Amino acid sequence: MNEGDKTMIDYQPINSEDLKPMIYDIFKQQRLEYVGESQARNEDIISIGAYKDKQLVGGIIAHQQFQTLEIDYLAIQKGFRNLKIGSQLLEHVELLAQEKDIITITLNTLEYQAGAFYERHGYTQFAQLEDVPRIGDVRAYYDKRMAEQ
Repeated sequence: MNEGDKTMIDYQPINSEDLKPMIYDIFKQQRLEYVGESQARNEDIISIGAYKDKQLVGGIIAHQQFQTLEIDYLAIQKGFRNLKIGSQLLEHVELLAQEKDIITITLNTLEYQAGAFYERHGYTQFAQLEDVPRIGDVRAYYDKRMAEQ
């Protein structure tokens, strides 16, 4: 469709799972056009669970895009916190990142969650947004350059 086309467009709610494949395909095509076939690759997902007596008590999920790894989720069930499980999960992901030649690990967290935890592990806050996602919250953004290890 070109700019001169006055065709009526209908906008409707859609289930996000039905919409994602089309949007991902658009991004894949853009990436192919921008970096070429040899550099384009799909995201790799890393998921590691922490188990105590066969019970899942925590885990970490991250995704890789090129030389960057973004930690999406790191959570430990309340009764299992302060046992270094989060630290060990983070260390596992960082070892995998080194094996994959990751340059930077990024993440974001809410102020009341785990900022000090990530700073103890060498992550640096590079930005924050106030009143996100709701008034009174602060979302902090962190990174860690693996080359500095």
